[in-house]
Amino acid sequence: MDLDAYFSENPSSEENLLDVPEGFRSGFVTFVGRPNSGKSTLLNALVGKKVAITSKVANTTRHRFSGVINRDDCQIVIVDTPGIHKPKDVMGEELNLAAHQALQDTDVVCFLVDATSPFGTGDAWVLDEVKKCNSAKFCLITKTDIASEAQILSQIQTVSEKFDFDEIIPISAVSSSNVEVLVDLIKEKLPLGHRWFGKQESSDVDDYVYTSELVREKILMDLKDELPHSIGVVTDDIYESANGKTLNVLTTIYVERDSQIGIVIGKGGSELKRIGKNARVEMEDYFKKKVNLQLSVKLKKNWRRDENAIKKFGYCQ
Repeated sequence: MDLDAYFSENPSSEENLLDVPEGFRSGFVTFVGRPNSGKSTLLNALVGKKVAITSKVANTTRHRFSGVINRDDCQIVIVDTPGIHKPKDVMGEELNLAAHQALQDTDVVCFLVDATSPFGTGDAWVLDEVKKCNSAKFCLITKTDIASEAQILSQIQTVSEKFDFDEIIPISAVSSSNVEVLVDLIKEKLPLGHRWFGKQESSDVDDYVYTSELVREKILMDLKDELPHSIGVVTDDIYESANGKTLNVLTTIYVERDSQIGIVIGKGGSELKRIGKNARVEMEDYFKKKVNLQLSVKLKKNWRRDENAIKKFGYCQ
């Protein structure tokens, strides 16, 4: 980040970012792993609030999010990336590009491996990319709350034989096991420096992306078997009502085939209403005010193979 340029545009931020105690450490951490290794869930647990959507569907993450951990003696910016995988379309290529870019300039790389799943070719492929980085390298054995002791020990032995990591940490976002241990170990690897975000900021996610991702999360929860990756969601506008008491959120759901429109809408609009209700509840909690969420469904044929559509949806760098 060019601090001179940043402060010239945000003069009120200079004192906030540079006013840190002696010995203050700050820096960037990148989470990488194969799809569904628990990156977004762990990010949310570390930050202490929801900044990235989660689901059991692989490749849920499409945006590169940053979550911010603020402590009296440090600030840790964690970059959550799409799962690195062998791409099948333009969309997959763009997601991989976002993940690889996040690896280029970071202080610590955390390679996440699911404790409940054997170390496979997908993990090995990601590890090859991690090895190329000059940063400190941690391996996080995730989902230990649902793994047996034998599974955890086996995974630790496997990754130990694959690479000499700076740290190997069994961790659970659900039970919070070793979450604070991870924060302490990351802090030790960070350089002395200023804050990159304000003390009260917890992420770099803007409202348009956050609301569209909430809608997509609710779709994945309800329709993961029918439409796991065919859905694109864009929030077109967010504005307050005349009295300032209600926030209007206008969001469009894009599908790839005509037949999928009916699936999203449901009989008598039942599915769309359920998606809207579930998303609206979380939006109201996030914005701390009443939300009027207006959803529409449109057809954009084969959008995952259309680079212009992917750019419009904000899924490429």
